[in-house]
Amino acid sequence: MRKLNSDEINLLNSDLIPFENFLKTNGLLSDKVSSKYEGINFHIESKQELGGANGVARINSQTKKRDIGILDTAMTNDRLRSNVCYHELGHALMGMTSYERTDLEEKVLKHIVEIKNKHPNELTESTHTYLFGFSCLEEYLVEKFAQGMQFLCKGINVPKKQNYSCPPICADYSYWSTMNTKYGIFETICDELVSKTFGNLSTAIRSGLNEEYFGTFFDRFDEKEIMAILGNLGQVFQSIMNYSGNSRPQYSQYSPDKIKETLLNTEQLVKNIQPKVQEINLHRRL
Repeated sequence: MRKLNSDEINLLNSDLIPFENFLKTNGLLSDKVSSKYEGINFHIESKQELGGANGVARINSQTKKRDIGILDTAMTNDRLRSNVCYHELGHALMGMTSYERTDLEEKVLKHIVEIKNKHPNELTESTHTYLFGFSCLEEYLVEKFAQGMQFLCKGINVPKKQNYSCPPICADYSYWSTMNTKYGIFETICDELVSKTFGNLSTAIRSGLNEEYFGTFFDRFDEKEIMAILGNLGQVFQSIMNYSGNSRPQYSQYSPDKIKETLLNTEQLVKNIQPKVQEINLHRRL
């Protein structure tokens, strides 16, 4: 880890200045967002330090301050650097996993435990597998946020969807994605789920900035149906993490054929799930 040099500071400012202007112009720089954004420290990390990732958002173990690390070789690549910058800012501003957002995580875990206890025979995955389902939804949101900010702030076009496969994770299952990472495995599934939940991506991002994104999935759908989807996404996420070498002891192992079956099942679950009918109270005029 090292500090940015003067050239790197100028490059990063070419991303941050239009980003800040966009938030202000569109009324997105609320007190809540400002409190998260202010005080973030950017620094440079090597490939070895990042473990193969292009960037990271975390609490610095020494200074206890909020940090975003960017891969050293990414700094001079405008598309890659800005994507990493906005992606990690997405985690910082909307995420549950970065900066030890235990308050958000505890709220989500409370919902998961309550619903599991009501449906013990149907919802048999571990609590953390369902929580990892939200990790999928977070990675999806922050990458879509990054792509949108690249276009709106830098004029960098969103990549076109391409057809990919990843046999070590999901056998011969193929998927369409704009993401040049393994997270693209669940992009199209999340496209449909987020569209059904929020109507459009812009609303989902505003919900994320207002810390309403994760809870909305519980509010919008039948709790057992959305938990089944979260459990499946959690299995996929764990498999991606295992494949990427970021596994932890509690991560379960799933075979590629099992993940293919899970993805196909999730496609059908997302296709069939419908938002709950909203009750409207009509008051008769007297």
